[in-house]
Order: sequence, then structure tokens, then C-alpha cells
Amino acid sequence: MEDVWGIPREYGSGGLKTPTKLPFALVEKILQYSSFPGDLVLDPFLGSGQTAVVAKKLRRRYLGFEIVPEYYLFALRRLQEGKYRIKADEATIENLSLPLDDRDTS
Repeated sequence: MEDVWGIPREYGSGGLKTPTKLPFALVEKILQYSSFPGDLVLDPFLGSGQTAVVAKKLRRRYLGFEIVPEYYLFALRRLQEGKYRIKADEATIENLSLPLDDRDTS
């Protein structure tokens, strides 16, 4: 690309400090330029759920994996707090095996 994007850096997300936090605007641009609505976006290091939140906003399906319980639960809460609903039972959360996606759970 020949453009320079002036995107300010973000630190932490709602008090959660993850090792790598990409700015919302950067993730948004990357997903807009590299995918189409309905495409599946994979984030193998989910962290605070930034990619999943942006994917949902842009009408992309998403799948995220996280091994740190604190990050996983934080991402799950972020997605549940908005207009996005995810059903999860306690056993699934304990095993950290719930894929975060946009399947209709209602």
C-alpha cells in the first residue's frame, strides 16, 4: 500500500491489558480490505476479542481461540454486552472450548 494510515495506538481494553492490542480502526481497515460480508475471520489469539467485535460490526462471521481464561471471559463479555448474544453453559466456559462465532443462538 502506498498510503500511510494515521491510526492512534490503543492500550488495554476496558482495564484488560493484553500483550498485543491492535487499534479498532486498524482491525476494521484490515478486515474491510481483506474480506467480504459473510466471510469467516479466524483469530487464533483472541485476547480481548477486538477482531471478533470488528468482524461482527462488519457483518463477517468470526471464530476465535484463547487459552488465557481471563482474556477469554473478557472477550465473551464484550460480545455479550453489545447487541451480540452468545449462549454458553458453564461447562463449556470452564473448558474454554466455546468458539466465538455469529451463529444465531436464539
